Amino acid sequence: MRTKHLVPRLPTFSNFGDDNDHGGGGGGGAGGDDLISFLPDSIRALILSFLPTKEAVSTSLLSRQWRYTFASSPCLDFDFSLFLPLRGAKSSFISFVDSTLSLSSSDAPLRRLRLSLAGYSGSEPRVPTWLAAAVARRVEHLELVLPKARSMRLPDSLFSCDSLSSLTLQLCDYPFPLPSPSSLTNLTRFHLASASLLKGTFLRELISCCRNLEELLVEECRVDVFDVVGAPRLKRLGLENCDWMHPIRIRVSDSPRLRTLSYSGRVADEHDFEDLVDLDEVVLDLGKPSKLRESDEECRDCLVKLLGLVGNSRCLLLSPWCIQHLCRAEDLLEIRQDNVKRLELVMASPREGVREIAPLLMSFPSVEDLTISIAFSRLVQWRLAGEQQEVETKGLLRHLKRVRMEYIDRSKSGLELVKFMLKNARSLKKMTIVPLLDGLEHGKFRRKVSKFRRASRDVTIEYCMTNSDI
Repeated sequence: MRTKHLVPRLPTFSNFGDDNDHGGGGGGGAGGDDLISFLPDSIRALILSFLPTKEAVSTSLLSRQWRYTFASSPCLDFDFSLFLPLRGAKSSFISFVDSTLSLSSSDAPLRRLRLSLAGYSGSEPRVPTWLAAAVARRVEHLELVLPKARSMRLPDSLFSCDSLSSLTLQLCDYPFPLPSPSSLTNLTRFHLASASLLKGTFLRELISCCRNLEELLVEECRVDVFDVVGAPRLKRLGLENCDWMHPIRIRVSDSPRLRTLSYSGRVADEHDFEDLVDLDEVVLDLGKPSKLRESDEECRDCLVKLLGLVGNSRCLLLSPWCIQHLCRAEDLLEIRQDNVKRLELVMASPREGVREIAPLLMSFPSVEDLTISIAFSRLVQWRLAGEQQEVETKGLLRHLKRVRMEYIDRSKSGLELVKFMLKNARSLKKMTIVPLLDGLEHGKFRRKVSKFRRASRDVTIEYCMTNSDI
């Protein structure tokens, strides 16, 4: 897409590539047929950076001027999966990477490199050499995807590259200790997947040495100590489906700029979050607990404490497991989170209707935007019992302005949710329903909704057939 903005500013040309290999195409100067080929090498390399590496390489066939330009592109993407359909995929891929890096000058800056060996069987001894070439070109953004290989180790030089501002390491059960990140002084973004972070040494060094770190994502790693303490510029923190070596305590403190927290997978045994008062967005996509035999009561106590620590963000998302336990916690109503303006509830089934989520809504009295959706993979037809039970509604939903309800038209509880919102949200301006049903059944649903009493005279109801944002 960015190429479209760049091309109109370049000199116009015609018969692109007609000179082929005839000494550079005499039409460049006087005739002006191929002015683009006579731009400086750095400009032509920049143009190619907007293309996938495979297409950039194909420009070497255009003319003599373009033959080696692709190698100096500031953005390179080496993806082994593109070679898998070919016979001799490994040798072809190695030759391609070797030749590209050898043709490039160490003086040519490398802004971005992606090296993906997904699908590559066994170790590749050339990886350290390729990474050394990237380090020599002062690479700034590096994404490395390695397959499972017991002998393929990350070189120490990678963690000594002070030019790196973004580093993504997507590993596969990486068995070795990670080198010290003490030289990554300019790192602002770090994404680590499927590595071992036992004893907490690497994370402590990372936070201590990388004082400019703004984004940290730890995904599917084995962790026994998780301390993020004293990260002055950290804005986004993600803990995604980690394998906690319990008992595990997650500690985050002295990070005054933290705005986004995404926490998914198994819930930890203990949470120590201090001074997280300016959170903009919190995602609690939690499932089964860390302890294999943790009781429901312990789960509820843990979640209520966690909600009290981080639940006062401006935007909050709760997973089905969180909703299930929080709505049954006796001390939930003791927590009042007035800062939450946008709330998203992902429910496991349609039976979790008004009676289920009303206690939760009472803890967020200032919500203006509410999204209620059903987890698609768990949709089941449920028979309801006792859904007509009265719910205390005094002061509930008084600030609610917009509601989005996804896939709730499968059973009676969906209608009850819509009815409840329309009846009690006096400031409601818009209700968007993303239906699951089609045809006659959906028509019946709409006719019933149209008859519900509305507390707000200004509310409009729309049915959206695509799952787009409000």
